[in-house]
Amino acid sequence: MALAALLLVAGASALFRSPSPLMQQGGADRWTPGDAGTFRRALPKRRGKAKRTERKVPAAGRGFGKDIGGLKYTRQPAPDAPCGCGSGQSYGGCCAELHAAGAADDALGLLRARYTAYRYRQPAFLIATTAHDSPEWRADEAKWTRELLEQCDRFVFERLRVLREPELVGETATATFAVSLVEKGSIRMFRAVETSEYVLEDGHWLYRDGEVRYEVDEEDEGGAAVPPA
Repeated sequence: MALAALLLVAGASALFRSPSPLMQQGGADRWTPGDAGTFRRALPKRRGKAKRTERKVPAAGRGFGKDIGGLKYTRQPAPDAPCGCGSGQSYGGCCAELHAAGAADDALGLLRARYTAYRYRQPAFLIATTAHDSPEWRADEAKWTRELLEQCDRFVFERLRVLREPELVGETATATFAVSLVEKGSIRMFRAVETSEYVLEDGHWLYRDGEVRYEVDEEDEGGAAVPPA
């Protein structure tokens, strides 16, 4: 991604450094209003209907609706649907309560609710339950939200497995879990195994840090053992 962005910037820089043929007409090194007709004639003519990506207003009743879109859109299931954390409970009786409260009273509940927050595209909960001394903390909440949404949209979160439930030592806890992921646009599945640290602050548990390793998913022998670039 960094290389692609670098090439894009380099290409744009070269474009703006080089005068266009229209700017060079008659030896001039700048565009003047008199060149407008020439510029319009040089543009390719549009044929047929506008492409879908060129249509500014979506058809009525399609997409995500008029009032829900962009950063507001989540993938929350119905309250009576099985919760995506794998607890065996309904979403309404499990992670939904924590998502609505923006907090968790126990470390295991936080672990499960943070997983479903990624799965259901809820960055606000992830931000609210990250400790301020965490290396993942960001002062720019808007930028942080966009980064989290990119992660949510890049992967399909297949399942969560708690390998070791939180072990409490004072006001900290550590737990190990595995998340099976599929990068969108790929058919390969990989598994991220994380040992996380949680801290108790003001009666609520927060995520502080974690160590992650990547493995081939046991149900996909051809899966990737390393994270996607």
